[in-house]
Amino acid sequence: MTEKINPQINVRLGRKEDLKEICEIERKSFPTSWPRSSFEHLLLQNSNIFLVASVGGRVVGYAIATVERSFSLSNIFNKKGHLLKIAVEEEMRRQGVGTSLLRSLEEKYRERDVEKIELEARIRNDEARKFYKKNEFEEKELIKNYYPDGANAVLMVKKID
Repeated sequence: MTEKINPQINVRLGRKEDLKEICEIERKSFPTSWPRSSFEHLLLQNSNIFLVASVGGRVVGYAIATVERSFSLSNIFNKKGHLLKIAVEEEMRRQGVGTSLLRSLEEKYRERDVEKIELEARIRNDEARKFYKKNEFEEKELIKNYYPDGANAVLMVKKID
């Protein structure tokens, strides 16, 4: 794929046999985790990009993204990527796993002629916002009451060259 931050990190497409480890990372990473059935559904759709990062054959992180198409006023097809989820095992954070996942995702998006990536981050999740800014995402707008618990989000965007 692309140059990796840490040569021990391998990023590849996710497989059904990865779901047990992915669900465990999900459960430990988010206060409200997605059920296994959601991951199974997303994994089966070819339009999605489902990546896993592994070290020594063990899954240590994942990223799930979609490709969204829309027409502009000039009837030109615009493609944008939407990062739905990214998570890394706590003990593997700040070791290049998340950045490796993002770089691999960007490469997959370039192959599909996607022009930009969007994501939502909790407004109070300073760690995530700092990570995305470090990876060249810009904060674009506040989204009020975005999460089920009423928390606000910030829309973050990165243009892909």
